[in-house]
Amino acid sequence: MKQHAAFIALWAGLVLLAACFRQQDRPAGRRWLVSSCSASRFSCIWPVLPVALACRVFGKFWFWTIDYAREYVSIIRLADLREQLLWS
Repeated sequence: MKQHAAFIALWAGLVLLAACFRQQDRPAGRRWLVSSCSASRFSCIWPVLPVALACRVFGKFWFWTIDYAREYVSIIRLADLREQLLWS
């Protein structure tokens, strides 16, 4: 289970945030931010959602992407993470 696109989406959000600070002094800055954030979130969801719904596998998608990932990362306690990283 590899989800590298999550980092791309995070990077895009940070770029949008930086652009927001540059647009802040312009009158259309807030409107630009809202429309840009909406377009960004839509572009992140668009490739996955229609395919999962059309193929009727949204439940499996949610399980493997959200539920399983949450259980997988909770195997090691946060307090033991440093030791595991040093050992690995």
